[in-house]
Amino acid sequence: MHIPLEITDSDNFEDNPINEKYLSLLKTSSEEVTRIYSKLLAAKELRRRMLETKKAIPERETTTGSATKKDFFSKLANGDFGLAKAYWLYGVVVTVVANIILKVLALTGSIGELVIFIPALMAYQILLFMGTWRAANKYQGEKIWAILAKISVVLGTIGTVLSVVELLVMTIGRLNRA
Repeated sequence: MHIPLEITDSDNFEDNPINEKYLSLLKTSSEEVTRIYSKLLAAKELRRRMLETKKAIPERETTTGSATKKDFFSKLANGDFGLAKAYWLYGVVVTVVANIILKVLALTGSIGELVIFIPALMAYQILLFMGTWRAANKYQGEKIWAILAKISVVLGTIGTVLSVVELLVMTIGRLNRA
């Protein structure tokens, strides 16, 4: 929009109708800029609050396909399940069942099954030991339980290494007999 501005020699700038339109437009433009700037500041503040809220809200667990497994293993490794659940359920129960399966595979299964199962179990054990240790660090109850859990992690690590060596010896012995 082009508004012609007439420059006069008059000392009374506001008396000229064209100058009055120009001043009105300037005033409106200035008010509009102030209003837009206020909205910009409000939007910036809203964005800051949203980011703070997003940090405060934990990510929801997904329930589709491999995303759930990833969430489970991340929670396990981070010690997010709590000390009792990490130790007793995911540590003792799952490890006992896995070791029974491992012994059966070592006696009756093929080498291919062992080659798949042992690394998977080792990866699980590493996540479990990390998670149990971290859960012990986060534990708010009696300190003795956290200390005992950490001792168990150290002994479990040693036991896992010895189990793998035993399985390798059993498997090599079975192969030599065949």
